[in-house]
Amino acid sequence: MDFADGRTVSLVTGPDANASMMGMMGSTGMMGGRSAAAGPTSTMTVLRFAPRAMANSGARTSAPDLLVPRVRPDPTKAVRRRRLVLNMGMGGMMGAGGGMTLTINGKPFDRGRVDERVRLGDVEIWEVSGQMMKHPIHIHGVHFDVLRRDGGRPDLLDQGARDTVLVKEPVELLIRFDQPASTAPFMYHCHVLEHEDNGMMGQFTVS
Repeated sequence: MDFADGRTVSLVTGPDANASMMGMMGSTGMMGGRSAAAGPTSTMTVLRFAPRAMANSGARTSAPDLLVPRVRPDPTKAVRRRRLVLNMGMGGMMGAGGGMTLTINGKPFDRGRVDERVRLGDVEIWEVSGQMMKHPIHIHGVHFDVLRRDGGRPDLLDQGARDTVLVKEPVELLIRFDQPASTAPFMYHCHVLEHEDNGMMGQFTVS
């Protein structure tokens, strides 16, 4: 971002295709009784930047073209493919009166269970999809590249090294595991707070 002209700039949300789903959950009491704050086509201001005049008005800085060099993993070197489905369904997990079950591959989070075991230095392909709505999947300890979305090319927002990506249709993630996690597992989870806190999370070791 270049604020040299001194104008105030706002960071604004775009349309949210999940708004109707989240509103339904709130109005029915499944997720704590909160309704969606904005409709599918509404926008909200997240943050406003109001630049102050610099003491030396002639001073200018420029951002580098590349912050950190990175070598993209080679998909032909992938040694394993894993499949994760972020599940939503009706059940009794969230209260005696029944509610929404939130799991990954049908299993709610259990801190005493390791769901995936990965070898340090391996390259893998994780195919992730979501049920009922779009879910932002976040994987700890790695950056990944999106190989395919619903069998086709990644879209513009999939470009570059990511640690979180929005999924509903199957999305293939190319991951190289360079950070060890043998005694304290890393997490992978939906980044909707109510979803991860109610079971849509798993653990993996890297050793």
